[in-house]
Amino acid sequence: MSRTVYLDHHATTPLDERVLAAMRPWLTTECGNASSAHRLGSSAAAAVESARIAVAALLGAHDPDEIVFTSGATESNQLAIVGVALKARQLRGARHVLTTAVEHKSVFSAMEYLVEHHGFTSSIVPVDRAGRVDPATIAAAVTTETAVLSTMVANNEIGTIQPVRHIADSVRDSGVALHADATQAMGGIAVSVDDLGVDLLSLSGHKIYGPTGVGALYARRGVPMAALLPGGGQQRGLRGGTFNVAGIVGMGEACRILTATREEESIRTAGLRDRLQSALIEMLPDAEVNGDQENRLPNNLSLSVPGLVAASLMASLPDVIFATTSACSSGGESHVLQAIGQRAEPGTLRLSVGRHTTVDDVDYAARELVSAIRAATGSVMRDVHAGR
Repeated sequence: MSRTVYLDHHATTPLDERVLAAMRPWLTTECGNASSAHRLGSSAAAAVESARIAVAALLGAHDPDEIVFTSGATESNQLAIVGVALKARQLRGARHVLTTAVEHKSVFSAMEYLVEHHGFTSSIVPVDRAGRVDPATIAAAVTTETAVLSTMVANNEIGTIQPVRHIADSVRDSGVALHADATQAMGGIAVSVDDLGVDLLSLSGHKIYGPTGVGALYARRGVPMAALLPGGGQQRGLRGGTFNVAGIVGMGEACRILTATREEESIRTAGLRDRLQSALIEMLPDAEVNGDQENRLPNNLSLSVPGLVAASLMASLPDVIFATTSACSSGGESHVLQAIGQRAEPGTLRLSVGRHTTVDDVDYAARELVSAIRAATGSVMRDVHAGR
């Protein structure tokens, strides 16, 4: 009997039932606008502030007002990069932005916008074969005109964790604002804004078993920033508009659950990932694991198989849900794999386990993947039972 095994948690995570339960009243009976002065409005405002406290606690932020709710990490990245850059240009004439070669496309698009419409220049720092950037190379690329530096905490395709703290230390005296995109990292590793030494940090609800359409930006007080959506002046005037109360409540609950379970879940998912990796490598000895083998997300496995067309494999295995690149790169080449010099890009699978993945799921997926890859490539796989 067929079953569905979901191994695309990097693209999005299923909504946790506990999160849905927390959201339900705000989708039905609790209908107040959080900016209204009446009882229902006050109740909604209190719910928003409770969620803000939960997000701040997850990030180790000391002031909940440093949390700005957005529509998702793409908006958070835009607000951080464009908002800080435009204010820096106004205050000190800065006209340069800096990032790495493996960032999410929303980071690149924010910088392209500044270049095309506001006269900025941009620099992209390369990474090594493991996908890690050298902090010294970052520091060397910073100039007196650099407004903002943006780097991922962990990559959304190969899972490599960047040395963000070392990067922060390397640029500490330059005056550049440091933005970290922690969207993919939040569900797998501890993320503390103080430990990382960052000024701004992006995250999204749907990567941590919360709802889609809601995210947050940590914006440290004292970092000058222009509002992109001034609206009615909500959220320190940085992001106006009516609050998505149900979504924000859901994100807050997702953060509370993650705060309580992340350490245990990280250990569990790393075990599942290692089990899946071992099974696939044993049967596919020519396969290559991408990314840093020591410093990577616990639930990530990026695997390149010579001679395989991964997109065709995906079509032949509708019950094993996985990806070839990031969801935002589907249908195109992966700039991340290109940045690390991966030559077998068409045959790359991105497999990511999650909160509800079981050992049986992993074993089933491994068998199905190996069988389908053998059929697709004509390879002769080693029989693990040979000689028995």
